[in-house]
Amino acid sequence: MNTDIFFVLNGAIPFILALVPVERSGLGIGMYYGGFGAGISFFDFILPKIGAMTPVLGGIGGAITFAIAAICIIMSQRIKTNPS
Repeated sequence: MNTDIFFVLNGAIPFILALVPVERSGLGIGMYYGGFGAGISFFDFILPKIGAMTPVLGGIGGAITFAIAAICIIMSQRIKTNPS
């Protein structure tokens, strides 16, 4: 399982680099890891009793998270094709 997470986290780096200009690539990578770190930091604050989560609630949360990620990817493709 840890190997899977490693591939997902590091597989996003080329995607990030494709979205930002070359001169701002460091900023893009920094924002990615900063956002990831903030998400991990606030996870315990947002969901303090993860053990009490039912499978139905976990499935609904996973579906919502998947939808948000899909929307973000679609929006990033629009930004990439229509730079201002």
